[in-house]
Amino acid sequence: NGLVMNGDVLSVAGDQLPNYVVKEATAVIDKIAAAQKSRTFTLAAITDLHYGNAGYTDGVLHAAQALKYIDERIKLDAVAVLGDFTDGHTGREGEYENAIGDFRAVNTVLNGLRFAPNLRIHGNHDFYEGHMPEILRYTNAYSEDVVWGGAKGDYFYRDFTNHKLRIICLNMVGSDSSSAGYTDEQAQWFADMLDLSEKADAASWHIVVLSH
Repeated sequence: NGLVMNGDVLSVAGDQLPNYVVKEATAVIDKIAAAQKSRTFTLAAITDLHYGNAGYTDGVLHAAQALKYIDERIKLDAVAVLGDFTDGHTGREGEYENAIGDFRAVNTVLNGLRFAPNLRIHGNHDFYEGHMPEILRYTNAYSEDVVWGGAKGDYFYRDFTNHKLRIICLNMVGSDSSSAGYTDEQAQWFADMLDLSEKADAASWHIVVLSH
């Protein structure tokens, strides 16, 4: 089954996972399996990794590896990554350049989440003044088969028709400011996306809203 034990580390298909990661991830898998039914929609979410913050790096790696481990072993219908991939702050010299390296390191692990559709949005620590188009490449660009809203494409929804479910991912940070809040444009878009009247079976649909 691809598992090789070596002291406190378990090698899983080439990845080195500490035993505690495998133990806790397996416990989560068992809980999901016990709760899942034929019509269950299973959404996994991870947020505030803050990669690059001193002392967090190993924990971030292990959390992402745990999510990947779960994704590979049980049916997930979607995986959401809800922002603050990095621990950056605008205005620090070299912060943007350092952040790109941090984004790449995090995405190296997160991009292994290929068994369920990804939904990714950025957080206030992922804001870099003047560099948001590039930053969005490392966050929203990995979201799959979504319908974008706004001129900058930084919020979206995805319909899961088989489950009669719409997941709306809002951007509470904004692509022009790291302060929290919603633009009038996004608020109107959000109101419009809550209207499911175009669907013949609208009464049987549900909506989940995600944001940082």
